[in-house]
Amino acid sequence: SVDLQLAASITVDEATAAGNEDETGEVRVRAEFDVVPEPGRGWQLDMDQHIRGAYTIVDDNHAGRASIPPWIDCWYQVNPGTRAADGTWTYAPGPWDKFSINVVPASTGNQTGYYNQGIESDWGERSITGQVRSRVTVECPFILQVWSWSQFGHFGGNEASIRLGLNGTLSRNVTSEDYVEHHPRDIAEDGFFFSAEVHPIDL
Repeated sequence: SVDLQLAASITVDEATAAGNEDETGEVRVRAEFDVVPEPGRGWQLDMDQHIRGAYTIVDDNHAGRASIPPWIDCWYQVNPGTRAADGTWTYAPGPWDKFSINVVPASTGNQTGYYNQGIESDWGERSITGQVRSRVTVECPFILQVWSWSQFGHFGGNEASIRLGLNGTLSRNVTSEDYVEHHPRDIAEDGFFFSAEVHPIDL
């Protein structure tokens, strides 16, 4: 079986009243593994993905916003293997396919006050079958975006964070990225999760 948990965090804070600030980060989960059938049997591969975390905006100035795409796609490729006479294996590239999860909520909207909202997706699941040894490649990319808007000449922007199982390190004066003291959550339960498990099946 394959079990992955990816932790991530992104934060922005426009501390001055001179402009706006935004940050964009790409998160990419990638796994590659071989599926080997038992002699005389086929295989079934069960995969699933899930995301859990929080948007946190701290009202220390004007406005902030954070978002994740409403759909996250996991792309996978099954590459059937062929064994050569010397015992080595080569793998023929197969087509790419995908399965998705729905992220709720996908955005905070524009927030001028304190905002702390959990992020939770459904469980995206996909089962595939095969008969020969195969190499499976999985890639799950998605984007995190945060904005901090000032009121020019008057106020800086709010702190804005997306927390996915990782404490941020922007500065001791920024609290929106904190898991322990200011916005408690179980850090071990947050993140992006991918798992895959193989079962033998009769041909």
